[in-house]
Amino acid sequence: MITTPTITLTAGETTYTFTGSQIISASLIEEVNPVSIEIPYNVIEFEIINSDIDFSMFSGSLLSERLPVMVYETKEETEIFIGKFYLDTWKNESEYKVSFRAIDILGVLASTDYDGGFWETPTALEEVIYDILAPQGISYTIDDSIKDVEISGYNPSGDYRSAIQQVCFAAQCVVSTARSDRINFYPVSLPVGAYTKKIHDSEKLQSEPIDLLSLVTKIELISHDYTKTSTDIQTIFSQYLEIGSHKIVFDQPYYDLVIDGPGYTPYVLGDESGNYIVTENGDYIEIGGQYTLDSNALYMELQEAGTVTVTGYAYTDNKKSFIFNETITSSSSNKKTCKFSSATMVSSSYAETVLDNLIDYYRLRYEQVLTLLPSEVEVRDILLSGTFFDTKILGSINKMEINLARGFLLKSTLLGIEPVYVEPEEHPTRRPRTGVAVCGADLTYNNRWRNYL
Repeated sequence: MITTPTITLTAGETTYTFTGSQIISASLIEEVNPVSIEIPYNVIEFEIINSDIDFSMFSGSLLSERLPVMVYETKEETEIFIGKFYLDTWKNESEYKVSFRAIDILGVLASTDYDGGFWETPTALEEVIYDILAPQGISYTIDDSIKDVEISGYNPSGDYRSAIQQVCFAAQCVVSTARSDRINFYPVSLPVGAYTKKIHDSEKLQSEPIDLLSLVTKIELISHDYTKTSTDIQTIFSQYLEIGSHKIVFDQPYYDLVIDGPGYTPYVLGDESGNYIVTENGDYIEIGGQYTLDSNALYMELQEAGTVTVTGYAYTDNKKSFIFNETITSSSSNKKTCKFSSATMVSSSYAETVLDNLIDYYRLRYEQVLTLLPSEVEVRDILLSGTFFDTKILGSINKMEINLARGFLLKSTLLGIEPVYVEPEEHPTRRPRTGVAVCGADLTYNNRWRNYL
């Protein structure tokens, strides 16, 4: 099968298109984690040679980081969209030879600051994802089967990719940009039953050795439930700030915040006669001011310098441990334990479900690398593949290394199990039952000559 890549790079109002002999090499890595313990991102590296285009770092080229890169592959005159990427680095190998490295939107979000978020009550996954990604203008889709999954908790400040990982781990979904121009959220799918495709020997270029991963004998998951039970008011922030824009990011969720400082003019409630409404202790009731308070950050525009003080109450983090101990059938020392204590979007109400998926995931101990001929398989697909000793492996594709410029070969890493079920025969033998049914009181009488096979 003849395949050829096409890569377009947009710089300003100019779009450069490379194809055929212009592309010296093009290697794509697509990767997912089956239960979102981490969120990998996809990377493409390619080299082009073109005497008509001067990508010189000395000529004021428009090339810069984060320029959009679109990748296609033509197989038997059919163009397939591979993905949308963003230029990460580039360099001149010579006057006419340039090498590029581009990453998907998840890679971009890995270096984009996230201020944090907090969902006190169970909230649908669709709404949580919207709260995180919509303000950034990020395109995404969510599988209908998981849109209404409810999660709650604290998503700490960091980067956006880490924020997505917290949500996906709790909601038990996975995220991928493979063969797409956006972020796609899918339900967890582990190789414990049905498979997407059966791989025959004729579809493999070569099969490499199988690794047996370490046995995980213990898994501990710490859940987090946040309640308003604190009785001690805390000084969250107190510092002298100069004129200008400032942002205060909290390191944990707080409630009933009181802000005092220059430029903050609180609005005080009053009655129809213009009298201030006060509490039994004589305190005025304030309902806000000129600062902008987000779920986990405070934004300020100071017109004068001064000390800003923020006080409030910290939510109580009620932690609970969920533990699984694997049955050990041997004295092998090739074992390990796993503990998840910082999954602050996992509450006790659905921690058991998360733990069950972790158990299934860590039981996938067979890792096999297959180099497949051009195929429609993608990451996340579950394959049934033959291996040594007439044994089969049922595994999900967690990683694919695709040589776009050298025949679209798919070096695929499978993580799976040895299936215990027996495949049905392609042409099962059918045998008729014989005998004569006679009506009567003694219903078992007929069984004397009925032949059951």
